Amino acid sequence: MLPIEAEWHDKIFPYSELKNTKQYTEEFAAANGMTKTYICFSSRTPTYSPGMPIMIYRMSEVNKTFKSAVTSYGTIVRFEAIKQNGNKLKSFEEYVKIVGNKSVFENNEIKKFYDTTRNLYVLELVYDHAFGEGCNVNHYTLNSNGIWKNNLPYQAIYTMDDFKAILWLAKQDENKLIK
Repeated sequence: MLPIEAEWHDKIFPYSELKNTKQYTEEFAAANGMTKTYICFSSRTPTYSPGMPIMIYRMSEVNKTFKSAVTSYGTIVRFEAIKQNGNKLKSFEEYVKIVGNKSVFENNEIKKFYDTTRNLYVLELVYDHAFGEGCNVNHYTLNSNGIWKNNLPYQAIYTMDDFKAILWLAKQDENKLIK
């Protein structure tokens, strides 16, 4: 599960629309591409690896039980640790090259993250499929179907059966989506 705050979700995944929710989209190179770069600052080392399927979870601060939802899914292409516990594992130049033009952040923000965060990771993924307006799976549905494993979306890890259950709840044909 890749939890993303609503503001950033709507910028990087503009086709992952929610029913009855006003989303503000802007033109970004990242929004138009199939490959997306997500920059994270987790204090715990994420366990993402290339080839792993990943659900995109839009976190909402307003009415989060119904407005926080799995909207789409992708496949991880690359995961890089840039900084851990303040130790630089990649140079700024290497970091910028990894991020490329696939992030929603401006160059000055990318630099600030590098200079000021203790833990910095870059996750590159292929944006495989958006469920479509009205087909997203909200927190309430995940919880009532026994899929939500805990209250912290950053720590949510699911089995392939859970992944398929989410696809079913999103009214998606898993046979067309999973090979």
